[in-house]
Amino acid sequence: MIITARPPIRWQSRIHPLETKSEFAPMPTPLIRPGKASAPYMGPRIVAFFPYATLANGVIQWLLQIGIRSDQLGILPPENLPDQRGMVLAIGCPDPVLADKVETICRSQGATLVKRESAPPSPTAL
Repeated sequence: MIITARPPIRWQSRIHPLETKSEFAPMPTPLIRPGKASAPYMGPRIVAFFPYATLANGVIQWLLQIGIRSDQLGILPPENLPDQRGMVLAIGCPDPVLADKVETICRSQGATLVKRESAPPSPTAL
């Protein structure tokens, strides 16, 4: 029985298929709508640490139901925390009455309130 060695396989550099086709046009420039930008958010903000991310996810759903806008929620996920567990929520409240309600909800779900920031003075008032 005669055994012959196979010739070495030559790998060719491959170009991504989308790079070789000329039928794809570059993305068009996005349009910018004219108009005045609204003032930055100026209400009170509550920062709360939840020991478990599932508790924080439940509180997020609860806050959306009581009128906190989703663009006023800041989330620090477990991947960014030192122990890789828990979650930090920064919750912007439109008024102090709702801020008290948010504090009560967070504490009832086991959160530790890290800080409560009051509204900074508006730039037009200075």
